Amino acid sequence: MTINFQIGGQSEEYVQGQLDSGRYADATEVVRDALRLMEERDRLNAEIRAKIAAGMASARAGKLRDGETAMAELMRDLGDEAE
Repeated sequence: MTINFQIGGQSEEYVQGQLDSGRYADATEVVRDALRLMEERDRLNAEIRAKIAAGMASARAGKLRDGETAMAELMRDLGDEAE
């Protein structure tokens, strides 16, 4: 599918800068990469929303931990990852 569009101003300057850097061969590659990044962002946002919903459901069900316990577990887990 072919879609034609026009951009102007700052966006056009950004695309040109990407082309000038040699990172992309043409404007189509810049747009494809931008769309890929948008899709990834949307996927990550959906995952975050799902985790928040699960946490809220857990809280409504009374499955809560106090902050000190949760932070101690988090710090322990982060310490384990650093080793």
